[in-house]
Amino acid sequence: MKRYNLYIILTAFLAVGLSSCDKFLDEKPDNRMDLHSKEDLSRLLVDAYPIISPAYILEMRSDNTNEYHNTAWASQGRFQEQAYNWETMTDVSANDNARYLWDSNYHAIAAANEVIKFVKGKAVGEQAQFDAQLGEALLCRAYCMFVLANTFCMAYDEATASQELGLPYPLEPESVVGVTYERGTLAELYQKIDNDLQEGLAKVKNDYGDTPKFHFTQQAGYAFAARFYLYYRQYQKAKDYAGMVLGDAPAAKLRDWAYMADLSRNANVQGLEYISTKSPANLLLMLYNSYWPMVQGSYLYGKRYAHGQRLSNYETLECRGPWGAGGGKDSNGMNYAIWKNTGLSCVFINKLANLREEDAATNTFQPHMELPVFSTDETLLVRAEAKIMLGDYNGGLQDINTELTKFHSTAKQISLGDVLSFYNDATGVKYYTPLSPTPRKKLHTSFTIESTRQEPLLQCVLQLRRLLTIGEGLRMQDVKRYGIKIYRIRLNESQVVEAVTDSLVPGDSRYAAQLPSDVLSAGLQPNPVVIPASSVVEYKAK
Repeated sequence: MKRYNLYIILTAFLAVGLSSCDKFLDEKPDNRMDLHSKEDLSRLLVDAYPIISPAYILEMRSDNTNEYHNTAWASQGRFQEQAYNWETMTDVSANDNARYLWDSNYHAIAAANEVIKFVKGKAVGEQAQFDAQLGEALLCRAYCMFVLANTFCMAYDEATASQELGLPYPLEPESVVGVTYERGTLAELYQKIDNDLQEGLAKVKNDYGDTPKFHFTQQAGYAFAARFYLYYRQYQKAKDYAGMVLGDAPAAKLRDWAYMADLSRNANVQGLEYISTKSPANLLLMLYNSYWPMVQGSYLYGKRYAHGQRLSNYETLECRGPWGAGGGKDSNGMNYAIWKNTGLSCVFINKLANLREEDAATNTFQPHMELPVFSTDETLLVRAEAKIMLGDYNGGLQDINTELTKFHSTAKQISLGDVLSFYNDATGVKYYTPLSPTPRKKLHTSFTIESTRQEPLLQCVLQLRRLLTIGEGLRMQDVKRYGIKIYRIRLNESQVVEAVTDSLVPGDSRYAAQLPSDVLSAGLQPNPVVIPASSVVEYKAK
């Protein structure tokens, strides 16, 4: 297997990629600093959180985005085009590009590894005083590898994981040039994440002073574990860890969607509420260097590829569900305020505040974004899905209804009959096709899904999660995990389909993003290129 030098990739990024945003993201300590105390370790751990989000890439690659053919709506650049078209992302002009995502996470891992080495280098009797720092470092390392796996690897499937490619998982700081790494298998990668996660959860604390929402607390760690084990298909563990987050009264911990919807529909009003440290729903917040709030928001910027009106009407924000009519709070639908304007191609919820670091001297700015990478609402749907996969259909439906008490404007409660009737060819919506879109998409898995109750309930969870997390990059994980076929659709500004240009089908290697081009140039084994014949588009331009 080919090897590559991770150091070469990292140093290039550290020279140019981090310097522009250090000031805004807090002063980062040099990871070569001398470590002596718990305080030293805690300062270094600020650097163990990535500063590039996968949200932009993953939203572009998912079925939350269509292409618009309008000369007024241009792309942000080659990076956006490559992400949308499932191409190898060679362009590095945008802050959110694949190379910076890769380097940011491995840079964070390098900082975590310094802490881990320091603590484990102590005598056994001395290590306990550093448990909090060791626990946080292990969770940070596991999280970064999870982010990279979700972007650059296929979904985990025990039937194929020992044959699928994983990613390099550095367990020691790199102190010399020339260290080489191998990708290993996806099974090995998930096992290493599992090991770090379990050790980290056993040691992590909640002692973060005034900034607990920006660190892995025990609750954030449990939410991470719930999502990880859901993707790992260990459903009982996913259910149990979600329960540790949610407790006996989960509704009290959910987001106050009604309050947020009543605020001014301004990204820096609703958006700042969405990331409020006072919200019990936000378990872990991360601050990123990103243009994504501008691209998906109310700016004439990067709008050729967007979550537009057609998607909103037939699949997402304004689409009906088993809970009844679609739409936001204004239409007695869901408890969110929808932003749209005929002058722009996008329809969205103002959850991404456009945070800028202004430079008055040069009249320029650095764009930033803050996201809740774990929340109680999403964790509740993790538990709902886990219960459904365990055959606890009533329990899964109960969690769905708990979410609807906050997420629906009338706290609508649905029955199993409502779900079965809605996801049904005769009484509800048919399966999606590009020219007759619906929120119900066929699931293609190596494991059996019971068709009469389990599949409709899973469809309900997937539709609800798509609404809940829209714009945050999680939809692509559901597409990958359930082998959902998705299309590249080109529309005109009147929402009329001009062409269906490509599709992702089960077995297509493009479900995983190709590794950054410079990483491939350094010698790391690329993802295989497998594009089944069935990916040929069946629908031509009208």
